[in-house]
Amino acid sequence: LIVVPLSTLPNWIAETKRWAPGLPVMLYHGTKEERMDIRRQMAKCKEANIPVIVTTYEIVCRDRRELSGFEWTYLIVDEGHRLKNRNCRLAKELNLLVGNIPALAGGCSKLLLTGTPLQNDITELWSLLNFLLPTVFNSLDFFQSVFEFDDSGDKTGAEERERITVNKLHRILRPFMLRRLKAQVDRLLPPN
Repeated sequence: LIVVPLSTLPNWIAETKRWAPGLPVMLYHGTKEERMDIRRQMAKCKEANIPVIVTTYEIVCRDRRELSGFEWTYLIVDEGHRLKNRNCRLAKELNLLVGNIPALAGGCSKLLLTGTPLQNDITELWSLLNFLLPTVFNSLDFFQSVFEFDDSGDKTGAEERERITVNKLHRILRPFMLRRLKAQVDRLLPPN
C-alpha cells in the first residue's frame, strides 16, 4: 500500500510500472462506488497476491475500515514527515490499518519517504520512529530523557553536550535512514 499526496498519484502509478513492471499496480481513488468496485477486484486477488495499491491520505482516512480487511505486507508513506505529530488523524488511521505489530513479528513493513530533514524537535522525531517501530520506540519520556541536556552552564560545556547529543542521535538513526544531500542529487543546486 502506497499512500501519497493527491498531486503525485499519477506519477507514483507511472513510476511503479516503470521500475517494477512485473508488479500489478492499481489506483485506489474515485467516488465511493468506484472505490467499492476496486475493493471487490482486490478481494478477488486476495487469494493470490493483492496488487500494489496507490492511494491518498484522505482516502485512507475515509476507507480505513474497508482497507483493514486486507493483510498489507508493506506500507509506504510519501511525505512521511506528515506523521511527525503522533496524534494526527493520518497516523492514527494508518496504525489502525496496519496495526502496531513490527515487521519482525509478522506485521507490516513500513517505509517513510521525506525530503524534509529531521530538524524539528525530539518529540517529532520520536513520533516518526514510534510509527515505524512502536515496540522499540514505545516511550516518549524515555526517549526524551536520553537526549535532554542542561544548557544553563557555561557556553563551552553546553556546546559539548549538544555535540554529544547530536552524535547519539546519528548513531540511533543510522540504521533507519538513507540520506542524500543536494550535492549528490544535482551538483548545480546551491548549497542552501
